[in-house]
Formats: sequence, C-alpha cells, structure tokens
Amino acid sequence: MEHTYKAGDIFYRVTDCIAPDIFLEEWPVVKTTPKGVWLKPLWANGWALESGKLRRVSVNVDMKKRFAYPTKKEALAAYVHRKNRQIARLEHQLGCAKAYLETALHPETHAWLETHQSTNIGKCVSISLGDVL
Repeated sequence: MEHTYKAGDIFYRVTDCIAPDIFLEEWPVVKTTPKGVWLKPLWANGWALESGKLRRVSVNVDMKKRFAYPTKKEALAAYVHRKNRQIARLEHQLGCAKAYLETALHPETHAWLETHQSTNIGKCVSISLGDVL
C-alpha cells in the first residue's frame, strides 16, 4: 500500500510518567520506506544516543498496532487500549495475590504446615486449601 508520509511529518504517541498526567509525544518522520517510516523523538537534541549508536524508531504503517500514529486521535485510542490491557493484567495479578494470601492466612493451612513432614528438600511443595481442608 502506498503512503503519503514524508520527512518532516509528525507522528504522535501518548505516554504517562507521573500520575495523573499523560503526555503527547511528537515524533517527526526522518525517512520513509515502502513499509513505513523512521521516526526521531523531538525531546532529544539531535539524535538520542544509545550505547554510542543513533536511536530511531521504525513504524510499519500497515500494522494495526504501532509505536506511534499519524493522528493525535489514533495515538490517544492506542494509549487507552494499552491502559485497558495493563489494568486487565494487574487485576489478574491482584486476584492471584488475594487467593495466595487467603490460602496463607487460612487456619487450616497453619495446622497443615505444623503436621506436614517435608521430604522435598530444595523442591517446591504445592499447598492448596483443598489439601488442608
């Protein structure tokens, strides 16, 4: 697919750093390719140096998921999608942590630990409430 992007066009990425602020980053196009564009961050004076090499970002404009987008609206939509996925992962982790804590705090777990003779030195022993009840 042919694209009309050219050097000097701006791509956008919405990021966060310190809650509750979000930031709109501008990434100018420095080179176009048949598949996409090369971007350079505006926040860097010249090129950002990374281990002595010039840092730049390649964006395949035919892909749905990209690092940066040609419009602010698309950049914000991608940010919202990333945050929803992050929330889903963190809610899953929170649910697991609560289940582990419930198992650890259950009175039967303490009794089971007192009477359980471990022969699995250096190995992991699984404990579930089903084992101790």
